Amino acid sequence: MSERYETLCSFIDHWADLHPNNLVFTFLTDGEDKAEDLSYSTLNQQVQNLAFLLHSNGIKPNDRVILIYPPSLSFLIAFLGCLYLGVIAVPIYPPRVRKGDLTTLKSIIADAASSVALTTESLLETLQPSLETDPDLQGFQLVATDQAAFLNGRMPPASISADDLAYLQYTSGSTGSPKGVMISHRNLMENLAFIRDRFTLSSSSVGLHWLPPYHDMGLVGGILSTLHNGAYSILMPPIYFIQKPLRWLKAVSTYRATVSGGPNFAYELCATKITPAQRQGLDLSSWTVAFNGAEPIRASTLERFATAFAPNGFKSEAFLPCYGLAEGTLMVTCRAGAHVPVVGAHFDDTTPVSEQLSTPLVSSGSLSHAMMDIRIVSPETFLPVPDGDTGEIWLSGPSVARGYWGQPQQTDATFNARMVGDSKHAFLRTGDMGFVQSGELYITGRMKEMLIIRGRNYCPQDIESVVQLADPLLNLDSCAVFSVEKNGEERLVVVQEIGRRHARDDDMDGVFTTIRRCITETFELRVHAIVLIRSRSLPKTANGKIQRYACRQSFLENTLDVIAQWQEPVDERNAIDDLQELIPLDGSDSARLIDSQNAIRTWLVARLSQELVLSPSDIDPATPFAEYGLDSLQQATLLGELSEHFEYPNSFDLFEAYPTIESLAGYLSVLKDIQMNLQALPIEQRRTVLMHLADSRSMHVFESQEDIPQRCYQFDHFPEFLALEHRRKELLSADMPNPYFTQITDVRDHHIIVDGQEFINYSGNNYLGLSAGVRTHLLKSHLIGVGCNSH
Repeated sequence: MSERYETLCSFIDHWADLHPNNLVFTFLTDGEDKAEDLSYSTLNQQVQNLAFLLHSNGIKPNDRVILIYPPSLSFLIAFLGCLYLGVIAVPIYPPRVRKGDLTTLKSIIADAASSVALTTESLLETLQPSLETDPDLQGFQLVATDQAAFLNGRMPPASISADDLAYLQYTSGSTGSPKGVMISHRNLMENLAFIRDRFTLSSSSVGLHWLPPYHDMGLVGGILSTLHNGAYSILMPPIYFIQKPLRWLKAVSTYRATVSGGPNFAYELCATKITPAQRQGLDLSSWTVAFNGAEPIRASTLERFATAFAPNGFKSEAFLPCYGLAEGTLMVTCRAGAHVPVVGAHFDDTTPVSEQLSTPLVSSGSLSHAMMDIRIVSPETFLPVPDGDTGEIWLSGPSVARGYWGQPQQTDATFNARMVGDSKHAFLRTGDMGFVQSGELYITGRMKEMLIIRGRNYCPQDIESVVQLADPLLNLDSCAVFSVEKNGEERLVVVQEIGRRHARDDDMDGVFTTIRRCITETFELRVHAIVLIRSRSLPKTANGKIQRYACRQSFLENTLDVIAQWQEPVDERNAIDDLQELIPLDGSDSARLIDSQNAIRTWLVARLSQELVLSPSDIDPATPFAEYGLDSLQQATLLGELSEHFEYPNSFDLFEAYPTIESLAGYLSVLKDIQMNLQALPIEQRRTVLMHLADSRSMHVFESQEDIPQRCYQFDHFPEFLALEHRRKELLSADMPNPYFTQITDVRDHHIIVDGQEFINYSGNNYLGLSAGVRTHLLKSHLIGVGCNSH
C-alpha cells in the first residue's frame, strides 16, 4: 500500500472503503468464548461518532484528553476518535479507586495540563465521588462515551500534519514525577511501517493480543499495527491470560493466529504452568511471529517453551526477540530467523562475577536491519566504545519521539545527547546498557535503576519510600530495592537498615510481614527476600546517595551486615499432588463441596498454602491476604482457579472486597445459595444475574436493617440516577435535545385509562432516552404532571 497516508485514521478510512465488511477486531470479553466483533466499516463510523461527541463537549484539537478505560473496544475507539479530531490522547491504566489511590492519575492530569477524561459510565460512577471531594480534581470533567455508538455523527477529520502530536505515552517512572513521551503522527507511522516490514505483516495476518492497550507494546504492536495493515486481530483482557496462560495459546490455536507475543515472563508461565494434558489438542502451527520484548529475554525460557510446544506445531524459528522503548515509539530492533544468536559468557564491569557465566544473552536484533542509527557510547566519556564492550545505547531516527511533554530540561538531557567530536547529530540516551558483537545487539541491563518485573517498570524510590515507613524500627532514607533472577524471572529484593534499638531476632517476623503487606497492597508485587541490616551499613556514596547496584552485588555475594533475613520458602514437593490430596480438583466432587462454607474455606487454605509453600496449619483464615504477600499474578491465578473449580462467575476485585479467607468464603457461600435458587432460570439469565452479583462494586453486607445508613435510601444517591443525570447534563450542555421523557411521534394514545385513572402509556415514550435512532420530541409540559403508579 502507498505511504501517502500521513495518519493512522487515513489508513482506517482506506481499509473501510476497500473491505468494509471484513472484521478488524474480535474482543474476547471473558478470555475464551464470549466475543464482540467489529468490522472496518463499523469501526470507521464509531470513530467519527466519538469525534463528534468530543466536538460536542467543546474539546478541540491539541487538547490533552485522558483515556480511562478497562481493556475493551471502547478504549481503542476513544483513542482513534481523539486522533481523528486532532486531540492528543493520553492513555493510562485505570486507577484502583477502591484502594483510594489517585496519586498517579492526579500527577498525569497536572503534568499533561488536562481538564477532561473519557471513560465508561460504570467507571464514571466509580470515579465521580472522588472527583467531587478531592480538592486537586475540582473542575476536572469526566465524559462517558457509552452512547457515542448511537450518535450516527458525520464530520470531516481534522487537518493534521505528520509532525503534529498524536498521543502522550506516560512511562512507568516515579508516581510523583511522570514523564509523557510526545509521539507524533510521523513517529507512529514510521514505526508501524518498520514493524510491518520486520514482521512481514499484511492484510492476511491474524493477530492475537492480550497485552495492556495503554502502553506501547499492546497499543502500537498490537492494536495499531493491525489497523495499519488492514489485518484482523483477536484481543483479550490481560487479566484472563494472567489467570490462566492456557487461554492465550488456546486462542492462538482456535483463531489460527500468525502473530502474537509478550514479555519473557509470558512464555515462562506457559512453559511451566500449562500441563502436558492441557497441551493436548493445541495446534500452534499457524504461529509464525512470536515476538518477545519489554524485559530481559532469557535463552532458557525460549528453549523451555519451544521444547514444550514443539509437539503442538510450534517452531522455534517463530521466535522474534525485540528491543524497544516508549521514547522510540516502540520497536528499535528485532531478530528473526531460524537461529537466534546467544552469547554464553560476557565479562564487563557492570555484571557481577557470580552472574557472568550463568546468564546467556539473547540477541535483540541485527544492526544491519535496524531502522535507526544505533551507537554504543560510554556514559562517562560520551565516546563510542569498541564492539564487544558494554556501553549505553544511543539512538537516532524517525521513530524517536519529540521529547517529554512540558519538561524541556529533561528533554534536552535525554533526547539531545551529543558524542564528543560530533556536535551535529543529536541522539536519544536510552538508559539501557548493551554491546554489539558480530553485528548483533545484546542488552545487558539498565544504567538507570528502574526495575522491570513481568514486563512492567517500577521506580525503586517509590517502593523504598513505602518500605521505610512500614515500621518505626526501620531507618529512614536507608532502604535499597532491586531485582535478581530466580527461576527464569526477575524477583524483588528489599534491603533495609534497622535501628540500633531493634527487637530480638525472633521478633522480626512481624516486621517482615508488615513490609510484604505494604508492598503487596501498594504495588501488587511479590517479594523474594527481605534483609534487615545494621545501621549505617547500607552502601552509599560520599554525599549519601544509595548505591543499589553495590547493594545488589553484596546481597548476591552474602557480604551484607545482616541482622535478620526472610526469603521465600522453596519446596521440591509435588504441590499439585499435595493439593489434590486435600481437595479433589477434577470437579467430580464439586456438587458435594460447594454447598458448604467450610469446603470453600478448606480449598482456599489448601491452595494458599501450596502457593506460599507453607503448611495449611500456618494459614489463618482471619489474616488478610495482603499479609501473605500475594502479588497480582498470584491473586489473579487463585481467583481464576476458584471460579473454575466452584463454578462461580469471574470477578477480579474479590480480594479487595473480601480481604480474608473467612470473609471471602462467607460471601461465596451466600452467592452459592443464590445460585442454587436460580437453577430454574434459563442459563443466559442465570449467568447475567450471577455476573451482576459477583461484579457489583457497590455491594455491602450489613448485620441488620438498622445498620444500613440513611444515604442508601436516598434515590438521588443511587448510581443509576447519577449516571442518568450526568448523561442528561452532558447532552444539554452540548445543545443537544433532552433525551428523557420524550415521546415517539408515530405512537398515538400516549395516555391509558386503568380503573378510571389516567396514566402515561410508557410503551409510547422513550422516557429514559433508550430508543436510539428514533425521532423524538419533548413531551408537552402538562404530561409531566400526569400521575403514574408502579405495580
